[in-house]
Amino acid sequence: MRKKKEILKIKLEKVYSPPTPERKGEFLQNLSYPQISFWEFLRIQAFYIGKLVWAGNIFLFCAGVFLGKFLMEKGFSGGMLAAFCAVLPFVVALLAGEVSKSTRFGMQELELSARYRMEQVMLARLFLLSGAATLLILGGCIFISWNSMVGMLPCIFYLTVPMLFNAVSSLWICRRIPSLEIRDVSLGISAGMAGLQIFAMERMAWMYEKAYLIFWVGMLLALTVVLTRQVKQYRTNLEGYVWN
Repeated sequence: MRKKKEILKIKLEKVYSPPTPERKGEFLQNLSYPQISFWEFLRIQAFYIGKLVWAGNIFLFCAGVFLGKFLMEKGFSGGMLAAFCAVLPFVVALLAGEVSKSTRFGMQELELSARYRMEQVMLARLFLLSGAATLLILGGCIFISWNSMVGMLPCIFYLTVPMLFNAVSSLWICRRIPSLEIRDVSLGISAGMAGLQIFAMERMAWMYEKAYLIFWVGMLLALTVVLTRQVKQYRTNLEGYVWN
């Protein structure tokens, strides 16, 4: 059924496709409007990301530190690693909530009339929030290496895989059940993974030994490939909304 709808959509686009604009490039070159660089564009988009999202990233990092110290005080030697593995997947929920807020608040038409395409805006915000997530991962790796015998390189895999799994699972579920809100789905998966990570660290500590590092590397590569395909599909869907 879904495949038939996609075929019908493609046929309708071919039938009702607008004519190619003539001399569009020349018109845009002669149009007088302020020019900004790519980095200036990113800086502007950073201010449009909600303050609660940036504050949420900082809160999650602090929660990982304090939860890790609490678990270590209770005699859990791998507490710092377990804490960050459990907390950081919630970053995906923050990212999903920010990216989907145009749809949630019914602002697509207003954003479609803006100077930059919705696709450009969404990808810019994804880039910024992904950079923030990378900083959180690196910061978590530093704290974990200070408080345990786990090295920086394994930490990167241990912290990144749960986040990627959350992102892939949330996109997969929401693509098949469009009525679901990706932010809520991601929050639910994060909550489930938080308990699962602490349980795994306590009952299945052998998974985090050096001998099984190749397993984490394979998981990271596989999830990266799947997520890349999901993002490309998401970008294709955004292109359907492009008017300007």
